[in-house]
Amino acid sequence: MARLLRSAASGLRAVAHGGEAVGAPLPLGRFPRLKAGLLLSSQALLGVAGAAAVADLRLLLAFLAARDGRLGDALDRVRGDARDDPSDPRPHFLAATIGVLVTRSDEEAAKWFRSYERVGRTEDAAAMLTLLEELAVAVALGGSPTAFDERFPFAMFLTVSAAGNRVDAALASALRGKEMSAVERLQLRAVRAFMYARMSSALKGNPAAAE
Repeated sequence: MARLLRSAASGLRAVAHGGEAVGAPLPLGRFPRLKAGLLLSSQALLGVAGAAAVADLRLLLAFLAARDGRLGDALDRVRGDARDDPSDPRPHFLAATIGVLVTRSDEEAAKWFRSYERVGRTEDAAAMLTLLEELAVAVALGGSPTAFDERFPFAMFLTVSAAGNRVDAALASALRGKEMSAVERLQLRAVRAFMYARMSSALKGNPAAAE
Protein backbone atom coordinates (compact mmCIF):
# COMPACT_ATOMS: atom_id res chain seq x y z
CA MET A 1 0.00 0.00 0.00
CA ALA A 2 2.86 2.38 0.78
CA ARG A 3 4.30 1.63 -2.66
CA LEU A 4 0.94 2.43 -4.27
CA LEU A 5 0.77 5.74 -2.43
CA ARG A 6 4.28 6.71 -3.52
CA SER A 7 3.39 5.87 -7.12
CA ALA A 8 0.19 7.91 -6.88
CA ALA A 9 2.10 10.87 -5.49
CA SER A 10 4.62 10.66 -8.33
CA GLY A 11 1.81 10.56 -10.88
CA LEU A 12 -0.02 13.50 -9.36
CA ARG A 13 3.13 15.62 -9.23
CA ALA A 14 3.77 15.08 -12.93
CA VAL A 15 0.17 15.69 -13.97
CA ALA A 16 0.02 18.85 -11.86
CA HIS A 17 2.64 20.36 -14.13
CA GLY A 18 1.34 18.95 -17.39
CA GLY A 19 3.75 16.04 -17.77
CA GLU A 20 3.86 12.30 -17.28
CA ALA A 21 5.52 10.65 -14.32
CA VAL A 22 8.39 8.36 -15.15
CA GLY A 23 7.45 4.86 -14.08
CA ALA A 24 3.96 5.84 -12.89
CA PRO A 25 1.44 3.09 -13.73
CA LEU A 26 -1.43 5.54 -14.35
CA PRO A 27 -1.70 9.26 -15.22
CA LEU A 28 -4.00 9.90 -12.29
CA GLY A 29 -4.90 13.42 -13.38
CA ARG A 30 -7.07 11.85 -16.09
CA PHE A 31 -9.05 9.76 -13.64
CA PRO A 32 -11.01 12.14 -11.38
CA ARG A 33 -12.91 9.30 -9.66
CA LEU A 34 -9.62 7.64 -8.75
CA LYS A 35 -8.27 10.94 -7.41
CA ALA A 36 -11.40 11.38 -5.33
CA GLY A 37 -11.04 7.84 -4.02
CA LEU A 38 -7.45 8.49 -2.98
CA LEU A 39 -8.52 11.61 -1.14
CA LEU A 40 -11.41 9.92 0.65
CA SER A 41 -9.24 6.99 1.66
CA SER A 42 -6.41 9.14 3.06
CA GLN A 43 -7.42 8.33 6.63
CA ALA A 44 -7.33 4.61 5.87
CA LEU A 45 -3.89 5.00 4.29
CA LEU A 46 -2.65 6.92 7.30
CA GLY A 47 -2.02 3.80 9.34
CA VAL A 48 -0.20 2.09 6.45
CA ALA A 49 1.93 4.75 4.78
CA GLY A 50 2.35 7.27 7.58
CA ALA A 51 1.14 10.79 8.17
CA ALA A 52 3.92 12.43 6.11
CA ALA A 53 3.04 10.48 2.95
CA VAL A 54 -0.65 11.29 3.33
CA ALA A 55 0.15 14.98 3.86
CA ASP A 56 2.26 14.96 0.68
CA LEU A 57 -0.59 13.39 -1.27
CA ARG A 58 -3.10 15.94 -0.03
CA LEU A 59 -0.80 18.82 -0.98
CA LEU A 60 -0.36 17.32 -4.44
CA LEU A 61 -4.14 17.31 -4.84
CA ALA A 62 -4.11 21.01 -3.98
CA PHE A 63 -1.45 21.64 -6.63
CA LEU A 64 -3.52 19.68 -9.14
CA ALA A 65 -6.56 21.82 -8.34
CA ALA A 66 -4.49 24.97 -8.91
CA ARG A 67 -3.16 23.63 -12.19
CA ASP A 68 -6.74 22.90 -13.31
CA GLY A 69 -7.79 26.45 -12.54
CA ARG A 70 -9.77 25.51 -9.42
CA LEU A 71 -8.00 28.07 -7.24
CA GLY A 72 -10.77 28.24 -4.66
CA ASP A 73 -10.61 24.46 -4.28
CA ALA A 74 -6.82 24.57 -3.94
CA LEU A 75 -7.08 27.24 -1.26
CA ASP A 76 -9.75 25.30 0.63
CA ARG A 77 -7.56 22.18 0.56
CA VAL A 78 -4.46 23.83 1.99
CA ARG A 79 -6.53 25.62 4.62
CA GLY A 80 -8.00 22.29 5.64
CA ASP A 81 -4.54 20.70 5.75
CA ALA A 82 -3.30 23.54 7.97
CA ARG A 83 -6.17 23.00 10.38
CA ASP A 84 -5.69 19.22 10.40
CA ASP A 85 -1.93 19.41 11.03
CA PRO A 86 -1.01 22.83 12.47
CA SER A 87 2.63 21.75 12.88
CA ASP A 88 3.22 21.32 9.10
CA PRO A 89 4.43 24.72 7.79
CA ARG A 90 3.70 23.97 4.13
CA PRO A 91 -0.10 24.44 4.07
CA HIS A 92 0.21 27.71 6.00
CA PHE A 93 2.77 29.00 3.51
CA LEU A 94 0.77 27.84 0.49
CA ALA A 95 -2.47 29.37 1.78
CA ALA A 96 -0.73 32.75 2.03
CA THR A 97 0.98 32.34 -1.35
CA ILE A 98 -2.22 31.43 -3.19
CA GLY A 99 -3.80 34.54 -1.72
CA VAL A 100 -0.97 36.69 -3.05
CA LEU A 101 -0.93 35.06 -6.50
CA VAL A 102 -4.67 35.41 -7.10
CA THR A 103 -5.05 38.78 -5.29
CA ARG A 104 -7.20 37.51 -2.49
CA SER A 105 -7.59 39.63 0.62
CA ASP A 106 -4.23 41.08 1.68
CA GLU A 107 -5.37 40.83 5.27
CA GLU A 108 -6.12 37.13 4.93
CA ALA A 109 -2.80 36.44 3.19
CA ALA A 110 -1.00 38.30 5.99
CA LYS A 111 -2.85 36.18 8.55
CA TRP A 112 -1.60 32.98 6.92
CA PHE A 113 1.95 34.32 6.70
CA ARG A 114 1.87 35.07 10.41
CA SER A 115 0.56 31.56 10.98
CA TYR A 116 3.45 30.18 8.91
CA GLU A 117 5.98 32.20 10.87
CA ARG A 118 4.76 30.57 14.09
CA VAL A 119 5.40 27.03 12.82
CA GLY A 120 8.09 27.53 10.15
CA ARG A 121 11.79 27.03 10.78
CA THR A 122 14.85 28.64 9.24
CA GLU A 123 15.85 25.32 7.69
CA ASP A 124 12.48 25.19 5.88
CA ALA A 125 13.32 28.26 3.76
CA ALA A 126 14.77 26.40 0.76
CA ALA A 127 11.86 23.96 0.64
CA MET A 128 9.37 26.83 0.86
CA LEU A 129 11.08 28.60 -2.05
CA THR A 130 10.70 25.46 -4.17
CA LEU A 131 7.03 25.20 -3.19
CA LEU A 132 6.54 28.87 -4.06
CA GLU A 133 8.00 28.38 -7.53
CA GLU A 134 6.04 25.19 -8.21
CA LEU A 135 2.81 26.81 -7.04
CA ALA A 136 3.39 29.94 -9.16
CA VAL A 137 3.83 27.76 -12.26
CA ALA A 138 0.76 25.64 -11.42
CA VAL A 139 -1.41 28.73 -10.85
CA ALA A 140 -0.24 30.23 -14.16
CA LEU A 141 -1.02 26.99 -16.00
CA GLY A 142 -4.45 27.07 -14.39
CA GLY A 143 -5.19 30.38 -16.08
CA SER A 144 -4.77 32.81 -13.21
CA PRO A 145 -5.77 36.27 -14.48
CA THR A 146 -2.90 37.89 -12.56
CA ALA A 147 -0.03 35.67 -13.75
CA PHE A 148 0.96 37.83 -16.74
CA ASP A 149 -1.00 40.99 -16.01
CA GLU A 150 1.17 44.09 -15.58
CA ARG A 151 -1.44 45.53 -13.21
CA PHE A 152 -0.33 42.86 -10.71
CA PRO A 153 3.47 43.29 -10.82
CA PHE A 154 4.35 41.12 -7.85
CA ALA A 155 2.30 38.13 -9.07
CA MET A 156 3.78 38.55 -12.55
CA PHE A 157 7.30 38.74 -11.14
CA LEU A 158 6.79 35.54 -9.14
CA THR A 159 5.35 33.72 -12.15
CA VAL A 160 8.04 34.66 -14.66
CA SER A 161 10.98 34.14 -12.30
CA ALA A 162 9.56 30.84 -11.02
CA ALA A 163 9.03 29.52 -14.54
CA GLY A 164 12.58 30.42 -15.51
CA ASN A 165 14.08 28.85 -12.41
CA ARG A 166 12.07 25.65 -12.83
CA VAL A 167 13.11 25.30 -16.49
CA ASP A 168 16.75 25.95 -15.61
CA ALA A 169 16.65 23.40 -12.79
CA ALA A 170 15.06 20.79 -15.05
CA LEU A 171 17.64 21.44 -17.75
CA ALA A 172 20.53 21.15 -15.31
CA SER A 173 19.09 17.95 -13.86
CA ALA A 174 18.61 16.36 -17.29
CA LEU A 175 22.19 17.09 -18.29
CA ARG A 176 23.85 16.22 -14.99
CA GLY A 177 26.65 13.72 -15.54
CA LYS A 178 26.26 13.82 -19.31
CA GLU A 179 29.47 14.05 -21.32
CA MET A 180 29.36 17.00 -23.71
CA SER A 181 31.77 18.47 -26.20
CA ALA A 182 33.05 22.02 -25.87
CA VAL A 183 30.62 23.14 -28.59
CA GLU A 184 27.67 21.54 -26.81
CA ARG A 185 28.61 23.22 -23.55
CA LEU A 186 28.81 26.59 -25.30
CA GLN A 187 25.40 25.98 -26.85
CA LEU A 188 23.96 25.13 -23.44
CA ARG A 189 25.42 28.29 -21.93
CA ALA A 190 23.92 30.29 -24.80
CA VAL A 191 20.47 28.77 -24.22
CA ARG A 192 20.60 29.56 -20.51
CA ALA A 193 21.86 33.09 -21.17
CA PHE A 194 19.05 33.66 -23.69
CA MET A 195 16.46 32.39 -21.22
CA TYR A 196 17.68 34.70 -18.46
CA ALA A 197 17.87 37.63 -20.89
CA ARG A 198 14.22 37.09 -21.81
CA MET A 199 13.31 36.86 -18.13
CA SER A 200 15.13 40.11 -17.42
CA SER A 201 13.37 41.76 -20.35
CA ALA A 202 9.98 40.58 -19.10
CA LEU A 203 10.70 41.89 -15.62
CA LYS A 204 12.35 45.16 -16.69
CA GLY A 205 10.73 48.09 -14.99
CA ASN A 206 8.80 45.78 -12.64
CA PRO A 207 9.12 47.27 -9.14
CA ALA A 208 8.85 43.81 -7.60
CA ALA A 209 12.04 42.71 -9.36
CA ALA A 210 14.08 45.18 -7.39
CA GLU A 211 12.88 43.92 -4.01
